[in-house]
Amino acid sequence: MSLVPGLDSTAECHVDARSVKCTANNPIPKPLGLNQRATAGGDSDYQQMLYRVAPDTGRDAVNGAGLSAMGTRISLWGRVTSVDSGSHSFWMDDGSILKSTVGNDERTGIRVIYDDTTATLPTVNAYVPFTPGVNPTIYNATGVLGAEMDDNDCPVPVLRVPKPPSVPTGIVYVMWNATGNNSGTSWTNAATTLEHGLEVADAGDEIWVADGTYTGNFTIDQSIALYGGFAGDEENREERDWAMNETILDGEDTGIVITVTGTNSPTTRIDGFTVQNGVGEEPEGAGGITCLSGEIMIANNKFLSNTGYLGGAVRCENGVAVVFSNTFGAPDDAEHLYSNNGRRGHSISFWWCEAGSLIAGNTFQYEGWDYGWPLIFAMDSMVDVVGNSMTDSFSGGIGFYKDTGSGCSGVIANNLIRNCIWDAVWCQTCPSLEIGGNVIDCDNSVYALGIYCDDCPELTIRDNTIHNVYGSPGIYVSNGSPIITGNTLADNGSPARPGNAIDCLYCAGPQIEANIFERNVGAWGGAISLQDVTDAAIKNNLFVHNRASGGGYFHGGGAIYSRDSSATIANNTFVENLVGEGTLTESGWTNVTLAAYGGAVHVTNINASTGRVTLVNNIFSGNQALQGNSVASTWYGLADVNYCGAWPDDDPPDRVNYLAEAGSECTLGSGLLYLEPLFSDAATGNYWLQLSSPLRSQGTYLSYNTVDITGKPRPGAGGVDMGAYESDPNNY
Repeated sequence: MSLVPGLDSTAECHVDARSVKCTANNPIPKPLGLNQRATAGGDSDYQQMLYRVAPDTGRDAVNGAGLSAMGTRISLWGRVTSVDSGSHSFWMDDGSILKSTVGNDERTGIRVIYDDTTATLPTVNAYVPFTPGVNPTIYNATGVLGAEMDDNDCPVPVLRVPKPPSVPTGIVYVMWNATGNNSGTSWTNAATTLEHGLEVADAGDEIWVADGTYTGNFTIDQSIALYGGFAGDEENREERDWAMNETILDGEDTGIVITVTGTNSPTTRIDGFTVQNGVGEEPEGAGGITCLSGEIMIANNKFLSNTGYLGGAVRCENGVAVVFSNTFGAPDDAEHLYSNNGRRGHSISFWWCEAGSLIAGNTFQYEGWDYGWPLIFAMDSMVDVVGNSMTDSFSGGIGFYKDTGSGCSGVIANNLIRNCIWDAVWCQTCPSLEIGGNVIDCDNSVYALGIYCDDCPELTIRDNTIHNVYGSPGIYVSNGSPIITGNTLADNGSPARPGNAIDCLYCAGPQIEANIFERNVGAWGGAISLQDVTDAAIKNNLFVHNRASGGGYFHGGGAIYSRDSSATIANNTFVENLVGEGTLTESGWTNVTLAAYGGAVHVTNINASTGRVTLVNNIFSGNQALQGNSVASTWYGLADVNYCGAWPDDDPPDRVNYLAEAGSECTLGSGLLYLEPLFSDAATGNYWLQLSSPLRSQGTYLSYNTVDITGKPRPGAGGVDMGAYESDPNNY
């Protein structure tokens, strides 16, 4: 599909390239940081403007990138405000602002045009008025979209951030070596201590602090904006450089560096400082900045060597808090000499924060040392955690938890979590949560788990990349109804643990769809383990080279293990999964010692009639087990197999594709084919079916499965294909 031609040149738009797959030679890069904020317009009076939280109020957009004329897969986030079925487009308010270059007019929102008139338009989200940078993400639309662009065909990757604050009521100047009258009215007469600057400031003022070190414990008790990074001669805030002109607030291990109390407004801000050596004792809070109520933005700061009981560096509670584009810890600090440490959030702790709270675009390096708490911890808060980078922490990544309130809700999206010791994402009792677009690499830590979610009733886990999780599952879900889709899980697991890509317990109606599982290993269920689960739907997934160590009635399933569970396993592709031991090389498994049961799928029930598994439209190719190369049913296991293709590869009489041990059932129904699937190019990971494949158009229509792993409609030309991919003759 192509982009819509003849677009209105006066219309504004943006694209959010957080989850992009491009089909031609001009891929959109992922955002360079949350401060890349831009919209695009074609009219000469509406030029591209870049909004940054600080220091700029506006400047020309940079880092533009072209959309392919062949179509691009784009994720858009925001609230749909109206739908125009005539032009097959919709408007979405995502907080973007297009500012006129000749007047004060500002346009809010974007217009999205579908190039596919058969696509379903979204519905209007009429609830919750949207305020830029305040409301949480509440809508997601993904597809091949047309987008209006500027005159140069250059949309810009963007993310939602708050609009810069308005012009201050007044400015108070602070410079430690000023020689004037100490009034704070100019750089010449600057206050020489920050304490005095805070004393003479009025509500709504900004305090500009010149480079140098200011020691003590400071209190902000009114709505002011505190800015560091000045050389001491600037006339405009945009001239400051907080990296060059380091402004240090040092608590000298005597208490909290900055405490924010009382009522405040969105103008309350702490921006451009190095905050260090703060101590927050129980139950006071974080050592760096503790905000006890109200609205606040904490941006462009560096936090070093702070400790606390509730958050090491930052604690915010009872209000709307935005923590944006800060640095926690120091690079190359393998000894953790400068790390921030605290219970309930080594770096950031949010308690009872309100809708619109945001933790975004921050960098965490070598953070955490004791207790095993995550770097970011939220308790009973509504908060989005977006676009952060967490590397080499001696701790976990992000934690959401319910205490006495309603629990945490929000979005955890597009974060990089690498080389953490404890769980990358840990969520418990969260009523509404989306975890999407994150990259998680636990570097084979024996303690870490990729994503842990317990008792989260409305949970979506989508488009994450999770690998090198050792000893625990890549995704663990229990007591909920999760949607797990579009994820890539590779090289996770331990032969001593179950389901080391996904471990699912006590869930009702989980949907596991369009994921890729490669080289995961577990004691049972190399990729997926279901235990005491009802009505699971496992559809359109690809399972390649997963392994279960197996060895008993209640072990096995090179790809999927189901115990006391009911499930539908439809249109999946299983390739060279294994039960037993073996060495994986470029040419496949070597040095193989097989074990039981179910090279691809093992179904078992401890109690009679506790669950039945239906398998339909699947492809089994080259899977191996001591008993049941493709599917095994043991103990009281109940399995029905229809319209599946099984290619034995090596199938002597004592090892069969479908096995039913005494007391169990493995009912073989219609449409079973024992033929080589003829993948397009399995050696390079291409598991589409060739045009000559005997499994094309040999599946059966399923009303509950109308797209394939790529989103292509089912059925294709000629009928439903077996496996995860629906063939398209135009591709060959």
